[in-house]
Amino acid sequence: KSPPEHVFPDEWFDIEVGLGVTEGITSSLESRYDVEVTATLHDFLSGSLYQDGTALTTEPSQFQLSTESSNNNPFQMVRCKITTKETAGDEHAPELSIRFTTGLWSPEVPDNLTIPIQVNTSPVSIAAYKLKIRDDDEWDDIWYKDEGGREKCMTANVGLYDKEYRREKGRKVPIIVTLFYDHPSGVPIEAKKQDALRVMDASKRSIEKKTGTAAVKFRIDEVSKNHQGQDFVIRIAADTEKYKLNNVASVFTAPV
Repeated sequence: KSPPEHVFPDEWFDIEVGLGVTEGITSSLESRYDVEVTATLHDFLSGSLYQDGTALTTEPSQFQLSTESSNNNPFQMVRCKITTKETAGDEHAPELSIRFTTGLWSPEVPDNLTIPIQVNTSPVSIAAYKLKIRDDDEWDDIWYKDEGGREKCMTANVGLYDKEYRREKGRKVPIIVTLFYDHPSGVPIEAKKQDALRVMDASKRSIEKKTGTAAVKFRIDEVSKNHQGQDFVIRIAADTEKYKLNNVASVFTAPV
């Protein structure tokens, strides 16, 4: 499980970490081996250790993974948070990654396993704001595209919120709407063809300065059975081609 693309400072999030050992090496081991793993914070692009007054906290702070292939749960859930100064609304958020590195083995392992193993997460940025869909929106998990005519649509009322979940006004943020498939892993998969998604002419294309909100109106001109029966979800995100900062977290609708 990878980290979210954006988190607020001091916001807890979960990552799952596992140890992969090739079958040839596993069969040559005489017993189960455990290895200590630690986590450090790095600049995603350069790979260098990231400091700049920023600290990574994990629970547990150190943990063990096993080479035993029969282990029913080979992954370790690690809670993480990044403590740093809050990203100002007009600041570009650095892209960070969390690096997990193996340390001491128990018992002592063959020489071909003594080299430290490292893995980096996908990038995570510190958010100044998050997009959030209004909780009281009526949302049907089954939607019939042919009922109500071609102008029938769904509406997601989206707001821009700060770390304290106060609505942010006075900032215009262009938004972009993208079609995804829902997935059991909890990580939606972007649809290769976006032409099934139609954003209506009446839809707002930006978070409005005056209200800090936007009513996003859209319809899906395909049925799920033509897409292997998969449910659709819609991602609403800041359009970084127009809004040059990457400090706004996107939001997904409920599946439909």
